[in-house]
Amino acid sequence: MLNVLHPRALRRHFRRPFSGFQAYSALESGIWVIVLPIVFFSYGHVDAAPTLILIIAFAMVYPFLTGSLSYYPRGLSQRCRYIFALSIVVGFGVASAPIVGYKASAFLPFAAALISQSLSLIYALTSILALGITLVGISQVFGYLDGTDTSTSVGFSLMSLCWSVFICLIIQIGKASEEASKLNQEIELSHQRESIARDVHDVLGHSLTLISLKAEVARRLIHSDSAAAEDELRAITTLARTSLAEVRSTVTRMRHPDLAGELAAASRAFETANIQASLPDDVSNVVNNAKLFSWVIREATTNIIRHSQARNVRIEISPSSVRIIDDGVGFDAEEINTRIAQLYTQKTAVPPNSQQSQETDFALASVEDTRSHSGLDGLAQRVHAAGGLLIIDSSPQSGTTIAVTMTKQMP
Repeated sequence: MLNVLHPRALRRHFRRPFSGFQAYSALESGIWVIVLPIVFFSYGHVDAAPTLILIIAFAMVYPFLTGSLSYYPRGLSQRCRYIFALSIVVGFGVASAPIVGYKASAFLPFAAALISQSLSLIYALTSILALGITLVGISQVFGYLDGTDTSTSVGFSLMSLCWSVFICLIIQIGKASEEASKLNQEIELSHQRESIARDVHDVLGHSLTLISLKAEVARRLIHSDSAAAEDELRAITTLARTSLAEVRSTVTRMRHPDLAGELAAASRAFETANIQASLPDDVSNVVNNAKLFSWVIREATTNIIRHSQARNVRIEISPSSVRIIDDGVGFDAEEINTRIAQLYTQKTAVPPNSQQSQETDFALASVEDTRSHSGLDGLAQRVHAAGGLLIIDSSPQSGTTIAVTMTKQMP
């Protein structure tokens, strides 16, 4: 404690007060200071000059406190910074009691806002009630000395206390919503990382095994059948290029999670795989369905590179639909279309619009064998959960078209 109070330590704590200042936070909280002159001058008589000085001083100090809470005083923990700011606000409330009497409890909501940001709900409410009783008690004493009617002062103090509790609840709800949003983002990021890890493992494991086998065959044939050895080496080159495209497509998911980034990743993957791609230049008009369309393009890109043997790909996007067309070998889509049709007629145990069902369906589908089209099954489930319709048009040697049309807009 002595070290903290040392002049050199104090200078270190209070240096550069505006470096890192958050103007938006200061404005967001400081705007409520305009309530004070309304409260002080609307209820009973007060000395104008000292009251104006009090309001101006608080209007200068409180926005600074809220705008610098994340870093000032420097070198202290965040809780200590909240205590420092709270002490100043409470000090204003106590100091104002001789000037405005019972109206000093008007500073309680400002203190409640600081308390609510730093403590959980139960502790915040307990602290606000304790501080409120103390501040209201002090203001009541000065109100009594001024000869103010007790019912008026008590009513005003109770209103300040109720308003403080309301502010506490609002801030706590906001904190809970923000924490839930962060948790959902972390869960989604975790799903993406797990999916990427599985995809990279599957791609590299399968590809490196084939490359190793073909390299061994080429080594054995290089002297006895050079033409066959050359064919194996050519196959190794193609396989390596395709594997590189798949890995790039997979890794860029986390770098470019938006629709434009997904298209850029698909473009690089197609280029690496020697596939000519025609992609839209501007997708800024796609807003509500951008995330879903990113998943569609990601799944289609992976399937085209792995299985289609296509030479050309075209992607068409509108605000409510996306189509991916390739000229590859195609496949018999009757079975997968039958399962998609069944998906739209049956009811599942998990609510279709829940985030859990969407993430789980796609994550489970991505780890199964894509050649059995389980990836497309998972995509169909995701599209269905979002309120869209997936149509797959393909037959052997005729290419493939994957189309998604939204029958309702995503929120």
